[in-house]
Amino acid sequence: MLVKYTGWGAMPSAFEPRPPRDWQSVAEDLRDLLSSEEYTSARASTPNAHYTSPEVVQAIWQAMERFGLQAGAQILEPSMGVGHFFGMMPEGLYPNTKRTGVELDSVSARIAAKLYPDSSIQAKAFEDTPLPKDFFDAAIGNIPFGNYPVYDPAYNRSPQLTRSIHDYFLTKTMDVVRPGGVVALITSRYSMDKEDSTVRRHLAERATLLGAVRLPNTAFQANAGTEVTTDILFLQKRSAETPPGESWMELSPVATPDGPLEINEYFARHPEMMLGLMGMESRQYGPVPALIGTLEPGDLGKAVSLLPAAVYKIRCVGSDFRKAVFVAASTARTRFGLASGGTTGTESRRYLENAAKWRKGRRKP
Repeated sequence: MLVKYTGWGAMPSAFEPRPPRDWQSVAEDLRDLLSSEEYTSARASTPNAHYTSPEVVQAIWQAMERFGLQAGAQILEPSMGVGHFFGMMPEGLYPNTKRTGVELDSVSARIAAKLYPDSSIQAKAFEDTPLPKDFFDAAIGNIPFGNYPVYDPAYNRSPQLTRSIHDYFLTKTMDVVRPGGVVALITSRYSMDKEDSTVRRHLAERATLLGAVRLPNTAFQANAGTEVTTDILFLQKRSAETPPGESWMELSPVATPDGPLEINEYFARHPEMMLGLMGMESRQYGPVPALIGTLEPGDLGKAVSLLPAAVYKIRCVGSDFRKAVFVAASTARTRFGLASGGTTGTESRRYLENAAKWRKGRRKP
């Protein structure tokens, strides 16, 4: 029963100061049933509390397995809802894998904690969640997106990275994934298509684009009641072994039935990774570019099959000295609820230090 909960995203009207007549009784019930803290967190989550369909979740896990992600990894979901990505994780990845989830809405976070008691669930905003740098082997999920800023003192010197919430989530997630780790996140198409390339350049300096899949504007309509064009970005944090990857910083013109549009150069080179046709969609404030179409069975699987394979590398252990440091780091990470894995001596010391810092500021939900 708990797993069927889909969050508050489909009912923002119930949280308005003066709810529409059709929502007034629901709004009254919510104020009676939720505590003040629960009501505040639920209202704050409405712009982005949208359920991700099983088909999309499954395809993203298939991509992670194609990249070579293995059991025993440290996995982060930065905006988890009730944890559908955790719930659909392939069985082969379970042994010794440690999962950390972050969720703003306290009700969703408590449900996730009940559903996945073996995972570390942080019931707070991503910007308020201390996480170790260069630590996680993989990050996965459906991040919030919108043209509103996030305040995180850690990025005060880089305000351009926090002006849109999806940019902030991409940036911080990349910071906490280790070199060689892989990231698969659903984000707004504006991450790829907006004219200002500042955030893309920042990310490209730190990560290789393994590929991207653009979903049609109806992909979330049945589950979340919203029409929006989204992209699944597949990134690998740069290391000495990471190949250069695709160029994805600039925009390129493409022909559409509604005239030429500027889209990300990656999609201009790889139209097969767009699961529909670009065009203009009528919205409340005028027409906007969108990927128009319907997600058909097999579309996502075909796109995933075009992504590079076997790019993920587990942490390697070298000399006896490195093994000794690795054992110490593994012991500490186990105490902190963080997963162990092979690594070099230098990396182990860094992971140990970062994990210790995380533990110092960590609170249970």
